[in-house]
Amino acid sequence: MSKKWEKEECDLLKENYQLCKKELLKLFPNRTSHAINIQSHKMKLRKEKNEYCQSDTSILLLDNYISYYWIGFILADGHISQLYRLYLTLSVKDTEHLKKINEYIKINNTIRICKKPTGDTIGFTCQDKFWISKIVQKFDIHHNKTYNPPKYIPEDNFLFLSMLIGFIDGDGYIRYQYKRKDCLSVIKLHSSWLPWLKLVKNKLHSIGFKITQPRINNSGYAELHIIGTHILVYMKIFAIENKLPFLNRKWDIVDVKYISRYIKSFLMMQKVKHILIKNPNIKPKDIAKQLNAKVEYVYFILRKLRKTA
Repeated sequence: MSKKWEKEECDLLKENYQLCKKELLKLFPNRTSHAINIQSHKMKLRKEKNEYCQSDTSILLLDNYISYYWIGFILADGHISQLYRLYLTLSVKDTEHLKKINEYIKINNTIRICKKPTGDTIGFTCQDKFWISKIVQKFDIHHNKTYNPPKYIPEDNFLFLSMLIGFIDGDGYIRYQYKRKDCLSVIKLHSSWLPWLKLVKNKLHSIGFKITQPRINNSGYAELHIIGTHILVYMKIFAIENKLPFLNRKWDIVDVKYISRYIKSFLMMQKVKHILIKNPNIKPKDIAKQLNAKVEYVYFILRKLRKTA
């Protein structure tokens, strides 16, 4: 026999019934989907006709840094159903961040507030079957992505970094190393994501970021540690220069003013590498002109790049 619904549960169901099934199940961990359906029928609750708003998610298919940032964020913190509906739910403290993606993909509905005993959340749902199906195909996003992670990593270094910054904002954190001023970022996911984290590690290594191999921790989660202030400083400077909508509350810990000679050299190496990828035959003096640097310093960077190649 099913457990009787208490008044507090009924009030919670009525207040949050417009949420997707996945979010409702989170609100009622001791109730099945069938039990929720029966109770909502008894209470004569109905979904609003405009629950799944229209939007322009085609912008997420563009090969630009901001689109790839949001793809990374959705990959970490979003959900795409088999019916190609996009769900995104965040903590109330990130309301402004949710508004940014609302504006970017031109969603015109209001952001929903979900009352929870553990803390209120906000979210939206949108449906754009044609374009979301193409997003799913391009980025290899599965509706049950917890157990079926993507095998996709962007080839372009800067599109990859944009997506990684978005992913860290969605499902990672940044903190100080133990008894040090240096920072590190940690991404902790379901164990099925270990192969994807290895792809991330290999891509970072190809860019020039030396980090440790991802592993399964003692709790059974897959973990990737991005250790090195110079890496996070570079990523934050890249995000600022390219106007990525990154979460300040996560990245404030990374001080871009904390730039040692090593970090300056590393940053210059990355900029020179990017120029050489676009134009392999460019002369050192032209690189120096583009970067407003001395030609001698560019020659020094080129020698370092040859040694690390």
